[in-house]
Amino acid sequence: MSPRSTSTGIELRTFPSADPVFDAFACEALDALRKPTIDALQDRIRARYPTAVVRAQEDLARRGGEPTVWYAFRYGTVAHGPPGMPVIDWDGPDMAWAILDESRQFVDLNAALAAIVELPSEQILGRAVEEFTNPEDPSIREDLAALWRQFVETRWVESTIRFNRMDGRRRQFAYRIVADDPEPGLHRLRVAEIDPG
Repeated sequence: MSPRSTSTGIELRTFPSADPVFDAFACEALDALRKPTIDALQDRIRARYPTAVVRAQEDLARRGGEPTVWYAFRYGTVAHGPPGMPVIDWDGPDMAWAILDESRQFVDLNAALAAIVELPSEQILGRAVEEFTNPEDPSIREDLAALWRQFVETRWVESTIRFNRMDGRRRQFAYRIVADDPEPGLHRLRVAEIDPG
């Protein structure tokens, strides 16, 4: 989509640019904010698109008199995590982890990851990650599939995602997935709950 100025006076540019539904939703979310902030807009967009990331254009990229520009990315993963992501000890003893195969199925996991999924480990093993998403989360399955495609290309991804509890309560996690760890064809997923702010 081409850049759109919203009623807030902020020009919002959405990506992927060929997704008019995401563009319309993001612009409406911005228009609905009385006092727009990056975090508030990201939070509103994540109600429908749990991996979305919102960023402001760097000041150096603006010329005097031009409108404020924000970017909304439907799939906000980046190789080294988004700006503002908390420092996490990914190898800490209490870290939730799982081993996934090429089909996103759980091969192994620890008790901390089972607590996140809200089921005993034996009911998780052999099943795909998306089977444990909240059915009321409207786009989480589609977004997980898109994130997996990115992981297949890059072989390493670290970012954040909203992953609601089964009763609908909101949660946000930082995650890191590394390919071929502990062996080729198996991938280590680490997950840490973070404060959405």
